[in-house]
Amino acid sequence: MKHFVALARVSSREQEREGFSLDVQEDALRAYAQRHDGSISKLYRIAETATRRDERKTFRELITYAMEHAAEIDGLLFYKVDRAARNLYDYIELERLESEYHIPFISTSQPTDNSPAGRMMRRQLAMFASYTTEQQG
Repeated sequence: MKHFVALARVSSREQEREGFSLDVQEDALRAYAQRHDGSISKLYRIAETATRRDERKTFRELITYAMEHAAEIDGLLFYKVDRAARNLYDYIELERLESEYHIPFISTSQPTDNSPAGRMMRRQLAMFASYTTEQQG
């Protein structure tokens, strides 16, 4: 059985209304894990009410856990790339887990692979997420 680590994140009430609630994301992440003969061994949640400090703390916990348990993890699950990281610095940290620790980055609704083209697509999506965050102030 495969073991996944997952992150569900909502940064605004508008996202909940648009169908990206934590529950919707978690259901999609769990369904993905089950379809791929696995389960989520660790789930991180970041709600729109989280302070920036709390959000950073949760993200750091995910990164630390993944590095410490890399041999046991078959993938990091996210609903969408912009749910994984809202700035390029965080995205690069996640990509580093893939390249240095061999933990696949898996977006359940925006599938890509670890080929040069797949990484380019994810980087483009991460750049758009970062741009949107900067525009919203």
